[in-house]
Amino acid sequence: MRLVSMFFAFLFLALVPASAQDLRFRSVTVDVSPIAARGYPTFARKVEYALVPVAAEAFGGLVDPADPRGLSLVIRIVTVELPVVTGAGGDGTLDTMRSEGLVIDPKGHIVARASILSPVTAWITVASLPLELEEQRRIRALGMHGVYWLRTRLTGL
Repeated sequence: MRLVSMFFAFLFLALVPASAQDLRFRSVTVDVSPIAARGYPTFARKVEYALVPVAAEAFGGLVDPADPRGLSLVIRIVTVELPVVTGAGGDGTLDTMRSEGLVIDPKGHIVARASILSPVTAWITVASLPLELEEQRRIRALGMHGVYWLRTRLTGL
C-alpha cells in the first residue's frame, strides 16, 4: 500500500510544475454529493451555496481553463456537523467539517488526495440573527478553514 501511495505522489509531482506557485487548475468545484447521498439533499445545497464562493475566492488566481496539464480540483465535502449552541458559544463546542481535496488528471484519475478535518468554534454572534443566516455563517467559517488549508497544502501560498 505504501508503494502505491509513493507511486501516486511521484505521478502527482510529475504533473505539477516545478514551482508550486505555478500550479494551475482547469477548474475547481465543490462536491456535496456525499451529504446528499446520506439523505440530506436540502442541507447539501446549503453547504454548496456557502462554500462555492469560498472556493472561488481561495483558488481564483489558480484557475486557468486553458492550462495544458488539465488538472482539476474537486473539493468533496463528506460531512458537516453543526451542534446546537446556546449562549455566546466559546464553551468548547465545535462545528466540524470533513472534506477532501482531489486533484484529478484529464483522464479522470485521482493523482493526489488530501483529507481535511476542519474544527471551528461554534460561536453565536447575534441572538436575533435568523437561523438560516447563522447556519450559513457557520458553514462558511468551516469552509474557509478547510479550503484555505487545502490551498496552502497544495501551493505553499
